[in-house]
This record gives sequence, C-alpha cells and structure tokens, in this order.
Amino acid sequence: MATDERDKLERWAGCWRLWVSVAFLKGYLDSLGHSVLVPAGDEELQSLLEIYLLHRTMDELGDHLVTRPDRVKPACEGILELLQQLPAA
Repeated sequence: MATDERDKLERWAGCWRLWVSVAFLKGYLDSLGHSVLVPAGDEELQSLLEIYLLHRTMDELGDHLVTRPDRVKPACEGILELLQQLPAA
C-alpha cells in the first residue's frame, strides 16, 4: 500500500473512531441518566473515562503481545496518543 493511501486511511480511521466513540458515550450516558454510577462533575467523568481507556488499551496491548504481535505497534501508538492527551501533572 502506498504511503499516501495509508495516510488517508489512517485519517479516516481516526475520524471513524472518534465518531463511534462519541455516539457510544452519548448513548451510554443517555441510558444511565443521573445514575450514581456516573460522576456528577464533568472533570470527574473525564478522569474516569481517561483511566478506563488507558486500562483497556493496556489490556489490548497485553493480548496482542501473546496472540497478535503484528498488532503491537498500533496498540502502543494508541497508548502514546492517550498519554499525550492527558493534562500535565
């Protein structure tokens, strides 16, 4: 696959991932309403989501190390992307 074609596909995949994530989260939060399971504040909810995403991505990396070594690089890139989005401590 040509580099420019790969770049276009990666950009499209990023847009698709964002759209699906937003749609899922909106549906999830709409379903839960004002449940005690959902933090009341936006900052707390953001922190909870960031922790969950990082945990899930680390799990995925572990799975790929055992079963799909060819998928290790994208999993590592996902982890780095999540870490770059976190606020500086």
